[in-house]
Parts: sequence; structure tokens; C-alpha cells
Amino acid sequence: FGNSIRILGGDTDSIKASVDYDVTDKELEDALRPLAECSKEAINRAQKNVREKFGNMASTLKDIGSFEIENAGHHYDKHIELWNKTRLSWDGNAHITAAGIARPIGEYHLGTFIEDLAQKYGIEKVMNYCLGYNVVIANEISHSLEGYRPNAQDRLNIEVTDYLGNTSFVSSHESVALYPINRVIGDTSKIANMQNIKYLQEKYNRKVDTSEKILELKDGRPIVRVYDIKEYKIKMEG
Repeated sequence: FGNSIRILGGDTDSIKASVDYDVTDKELEDALRPLAECSKEAINRAQKNVREKFGNMASTLKDIGSFEIENAGHHYDKHIELWNKTRLSWDGNAHITAAGIARPIGEYHLGTFIEDLAQKYGIEKVMNYCLGYNVVIANEISHSLEGYRPNAQDRLNIEVTDYLGNTSFVSSHESVALYPINRVIGDTSKIANMQNIKYLQEKYNRKVDTSEKILELKDGRPIVRVYDIKEYKIKMEG
């Protein structure tokens, strides 16, 4: 498509692109068809032996390796693609893909948080605070869970007081646990993120905002608290 298309980013299962309005969904699908057919042929070759010997059990892997246009015929007004596997498409509503951040149906989540603040501050300003470096998303918004898997030999040796006030010494193997946790995106204590910041500073002489931004709910309303060396205060409040 020449200059009529610009690839913005993507993931292992998606391509995000900005295209001119005269580029149709069918043209995009036709352009991707050779890759889809190649993928299908590769799957057929890899599955040949399994299908011959266990035909009644083998998956058809239907649509794997193929493409479809998400929300066919629909264009978003804005799209931002971030290094930390977080991306936002905007058409008045927030369509978010973010690693480790759930968006349960019927629950308040990062998408509704951004939408509520955008009504007051505009989406460009909200994106700067909600999708940058060192963004802490409270569990009540991220709905994130952390897993703990102890080694088989790990034991817990502690005194435990029950709800009646009785204290006993407990020695037991540790258990697998799953518990709620806040989610952090763009954590600058991680090497990859620090390398990104250094690149932006040296390559483009860009000032990068690394202040800690905390997204949470206050009496059911969205707020963004910002902490840096000079101050700690609420920067946005719905």
C-alpha cells in the first residue's frame, strides 16, 4: 500500500496499523492472505502425522494462522503503542490491551477509569498520566492476581493466633497461593525500561517523565496521584 499504511505496532497475535480511508478491509485481507496460506500449510505439514494416526482426536486448528479485521469497517481516532505490551485505541471509548491487567465485564477497570477522566481532562492528557513510566494501578482497577509457588521442601514455622485468640505453633509445608496485587507498568527499576529511557534521552534529547503515578479510586471516583522529588499530590480527580 506504499505510503497509505503505517504499521504502529502489534503483538504475537495482532497487527496495529494506520491506513488511509480509501484502503478497504478486503484489500488488507487480500494482502495478508499469502501469509495466512503459508501458515496454514506449515500447520498441515506439522500435524500430518498426528492427524493420520489420531484423526478422531487431532484438532483442526481452524483459523489458527489466519487474519481477521477487528471491528471491520471501524476506525479509531487515536492509538498509542507502548513498550510494555500496553496499547490503547480510542474512539470515545478506551479499547485497551495490557499484559496482566484484567478488564472483567461489568467491573470497574482501567478502560472505564480512563474514560471517566477523559470526560474532564481530554484523552491526550489522561494518556500521559495513565500509560507512562512507573504507573501503579491499584488492584481495584487492575484486578490483577499474583501466584506463589513454593518449592516442595519449603516449610512454614510460625506461631499462629486464631480468631478466638488461641495461639499455637504451626509447622507445615507451604502452599500454593493466589492473591490480589497492584500492577505496575513501565517500572524503571527494570533494565529494559531504563534502556528505553536512556535511548530516548540520548537519541532524541527527550525529557522523559519517570515520576510515580498511582491510579486508584477515592470514594468510588478515579484519581491519579503523582509523586516526584518535589511533590506528592493529586493531579487528576474525576
